[in-house]
Amino acid sequence: MRYLFLSTIYLVVLFFQGCLEKQSSLAKTANSHDIGKEKQLVQRFQNYWQHRSSCEIEKAFYYELPYQQYLLGLQEYLSQMDRRYCDAKVSLEKIEFNKENPNIAIIVRKVKLKNGHQYLAKDKWIYVDNQWYHKFYQTIFPPEEEEADFQ
Repeated sequence: MRYLFLSTIYLVVLFFQGCLEKQSSLAKTANSHDIGKEKQLVQRFQNYWQHRSSCEIEKAFYYELPYQQYLLGLQEYLSQMDRRYCDAKVSLEKIEFNKENPNIAIIVRKVKLKNGHQYLAKDKWIYVDNQWYHKFYQTIFPPEEEEADFQ
């Protein structure tokens, strides 16, 4: 009887150890995927702001959310674009992923304008179809509450 009891305990321990190893393996896979997404976000952020600070507004347009590209169109986007970022230095300070939806990120950026004025601002980025897109504020259906600054 004692042998049966110890054998049962041993099997239960082995079972839970296997579950823990599998869970740990899944967590590592998820984290490596998140690291890839974060690297892609950093690259997209840098490319977007390189275009904006070089006054290549047409190129920056294609980093905006697809639905915003559709609603605004390139000509309207160009007319709404603030050109104060031309020749500005923009750097990434911090990334804050949304806790409930990791496909939404707020990037805190440091801006140094050509007149020497510096400040921090926030961008909202959204992961859609395996790609990060910038959310451009527009006057069509403005959000009631927004974590990012208006651009």
